[in-house]
Amino acid sequence: MTNRGLTVNNTDGTSKVSKIIVDAANKVAYIYGKDSLLISQIILSEKEVMRFLSVDPLTKQYPMLTPYQFASNQPIWAIDLDGLEAKVKVTTEVTGYTVQRLTGIVPSGTNTMVVVPTYKVILTDAQKPDRAIATGSVTRDSWYSRGSNSSGEYELINRHFEPADGNKNLYTGERRRFPPDTDLRGYRLNQKGSATLNAQPHTKEQETYLGGSPIDEARTNYKQATNVYLHIGGLYQHTPGADQSLAASYGCFGFVSSPQIYTTVQQANDAIKNGTWDDKGTTNADYQSFMDKIKQVRDRYNGTPNDKVLIEVIKRDNVKEKSNKKL
Repeated sequence: MTNRGLTVNNTDGTSKVSKIIVDAANKVAYIYGKDSLLISQIILSEKEVMRFLSVDPLTKQYPMLTPYQFASNQPIWAIDLDGLEAKVKVTTEVTGYTVQRLTGIVPSGTNTMVVVPTYKVILTDAQKPDRAIATGSVTRDSWYSRGSNSSGEYELINRHFEPADGNKNLYTGERRRFPPDTDLRGYRLNQKGSATLNAQPHTKEQETYLGGSPIDEARTNYKQATNVYLHIGGLYQHTPGADQSLAASYGCFGFVSSPQIYTTVQQANDAIKNGTWDDKGTTNADYQSFMDKIKQVRDRYNGTPNDKVLIEVIKRDNVKEKSNKKL
C-alpha cells in the first residue's frame, strides 16, 4: 500500500469516508474513513468512472433533484454549492408600495416621483435555508421618462432587470462602494466572474429617447445588463454628510426601510400629493442592519472559499413595461 498519489478530501462531515487517495501509477484507489483508517481499496480499470464520495449533504433541501448531480447538470456555466454561504433571495412577493425618483426627461426644477411596488428580500445562511436571518424590502422597477409626446404626456418606460432564464438566476455579490458619492456599500451582481449579466432582453423603446437617441446608461447589448446592484434605496442620507436623496433606479434592487412602504398605491400617491413622503425618516439604519447581518454570516467563513454572498433573483412575469403620465 502507498500514501502517494492524488488526495481527495471529503468535506461532508456526515460521511464515513474522509478521503480517497488515487495512485494512478499503480491504478489503485484507497478509501479512508475517520482517523485515516483504510476502509477498502479499488483496482482501477482503464474505463473506471470515478464516483461521488457521498450523498450530497443538501439532498433533503432539494428532493426534486438527484443527490448525485453536479452543478444542476450544467457544469459549463454553473458551480456546485456546498451550502456554506450567505444567500440573499430577491422574491416576487409584494410587501407594499413606495416612492421612487423618476429619471430621464422631466420638467425642469421638479423632483418628479413615481410609485413602485416593493418586494420581499430574505437573508439566509445557505446551510440553513429554511431559517431567515433577516428580511427586508427592495424595489425592482426602474421607470424612466423618454420625453413628452404630442399630447403633452410623458412616455415612461420600465428598464427593470430580470434574469434571461429563471433557472439560471444565482449570482455572486461583490461588495463595492455604492452610491459612488457616499461611504455606503452595496453588492454588485456578478455572473461567471463578470458584471455583465444575461438578462431578459430589452426593446429599443427601453433604451432610447422618443427621438431615437440612446438614453442614459443604455445597454449596448439589449440581452445583457451591467452593474446591477443591491443597494440602499428610498430616502437615504449621504454619508459622510447630512444631505438626503430620494433614490432612483437604473435596473437595480433598492433596499427600502419599512416606514417608507405604504399598504396601497393610493396611500403612496397621497403622500406625494400631500408632501408627506419624506417624513418617514431615512433608510440608512435598516439598510445598515441588513448589511451587518450579511457580514455576520460571512465572518463565520472568514478566510475560506465560502466567504462570499450569493444573490438569487426570482424572475417576474408579466411586468408592466410602459405608462403615460402628466408631469
